[in-house]
Amino acid sequence: MLHRLGIIDGTIDQGAGSATLMAERHGILRDLADIDKVRSLDAAQKTKVVWSVEGDENTAFFHGVIKRKRRQMTVRGLAVGGEWITEPNAVKRAFFHYYADKFQQFDGVPFSQRSSSFRTIGIVKKCFCM
Repeated sequence: MLHRLGIIDGTIDQGAGSATLMAERHGILRDLADIDKVRSLDAAQKTKVVWSVEGDENTAFFHGVIKRKRRQMTVRGLAVGGEWITEPNAVKRAFFHYYADKFQQFDGVPFSQRSSSFRTIGIVKKCFCM
């Protein structure tokens, strides 16, 4: 293909080109572009396979950092009304009720009157606290 393309380009450079040669040249260039595209897709696919099999060198390190940070940030207990709560669902409910009560209104105006997006807390409360 490349050899034939070189011959056609040489003929066109000499001024002896024709519509047939131009069409053939266009077809060869299109075929080469298709081959290049397939090769690129194949290389990308091979890279993905290698990465999925071998993994990224930093993946384990970063997952470890994230897990450690998550463990540090976890609230394991909470004092509510002088009582220490450690049961996970009770801690979640205490957080939810605290912030639901805290954010019922802002500057004396209920959130439900500020925007329709704040009306969903009632739905969340029903789902979460049952």
